[in-house]
Amino acid sequence: MREILDDVPLKVCLFPRDRRHALDGLMAYAKACVKLALDDTLLGALRLDGATVQAILESVDHTKQWSRTPAATSVEAILDKLGNLMTVCGGPLRTKMEPVVRHVCERLAVFADTMAGRLKNDPPRAIHTHLVVMSRADTVEFSMGAWRACIARNRLEGLYRAHGQWVDRNSDGATSVETVVRDRIARLLMRYQSVTGDSKGTTLQAALPGTVFDVLERDFDVRFECFASPLNCHRLTPGGYCSAFPDTDVPFGSRGSFFDFEPEEGSFQANPPFTEEMIDAMADHIDGLLAGSSLPLSFAVFVPDWRDARGLVKMLRSPSNRGTFLLEAKKHVYVDGAQHALSKETSFAAVHATRVILLQNDAGSQQWPLTPEKQARLCASAHVPTH
Repeated sequence: MREILDDVPLKVCLFPRDRRHALDGLMAYAKACVKLALDDTLLGALRLDGATVQAILESVDHTKQWSRTPAATSVEAILDKLGNLMTVCGGPLRTKMEPVVRHVCERLAVFADTMAGRLKNDPPRAIHTHLVVMSRADTVEFSMGAWRACIARNRLEGLYRAHGQWVDRNSDGATSVETVVRDRIARLLMRYQSVTGDSKGTTLQAALPGTVFDVLERDFDVRFECFASPLNCHRLTPGGYCSAFPDTDVPFGSRGSFFDFEPEEGSFQANPPFTEEMIDAMADHIDGLLAGSSLPLSFAVFVPDWRDARGLVKMLRSPSNRGTFLLEAKKHVYVDGAQHALSKETSFAAVHATRVILLQNDAGSQQWPLTPEKQARLCASAHVPTH
């Protein structure tokens, strides 16, 4: 819900190409503020009092006047003005729209739960007879009817060779291994594409860069991802990962849902989808795991720095919190959620600050302590690269 509210009254680009692009975004945001502030026809929305509406109109008018002055000559100055407008105007407008957004999210949750139940009770059908596969230089393209998807060559084949042949060991042999693999890959791509939609939804699949995993492995012996998928897991072989859809993901190395995963020892990385509900559930599950084990157990958690989010507050106040620090907005990177379709890893600067928390029991804290040197290496590994 927070992600939707953050885009009220308008989603704008925080990394404009140039001054013109930045200014266009500022003016579009200002126009959207006025339109929403004056709109009293939205069913379920709260009414803003006259003083608040007047403050929004005056702020927008001041912004328009400012945009015509020499002060609006740099991208940085325009983004600062946009940030001010998002605070002064966006706050009250998000409050106005919160009941509407909450209602929409609740309806979507019910619909998703219903569809998931149907999917669970509907046995998978063979799709290879309708599947068209086109191999290209660096990618493999799958299509069936109007559906299209592509994936970098060898991305999933390696995972299947390591795990899937064990899953499919009891197949009747009537279908070739190559056909089974293609069928499973296509089914996997369909599932994740149904969740992420077009490229705008792939931020849900954004991952930490390989440089961060290198430091986590060296300094904290992390070899397992609590939230990943066959499309974005970091390595092909070591400890493994948990993911959202066991039915499509297990043949590619998934250990199933993190919330069904109950390790008693080990060092893990947790970078959940950035929704408040998921972060809250993760915090509770990790707390229970740490409380129930006397063996060394550790979780390096990466979440957005939403200070009032219930899950984040729980983790910060937890006695298992052995150290926390911040990766500043626009100064650290994530890997593109569409990395599975790319020939090389592509990263983007995070628009939000990321909170890193080391949750450990006593034995885990002794075995993998957070030191200033380790913190510095971890921060540097996530930093925006210089060219």
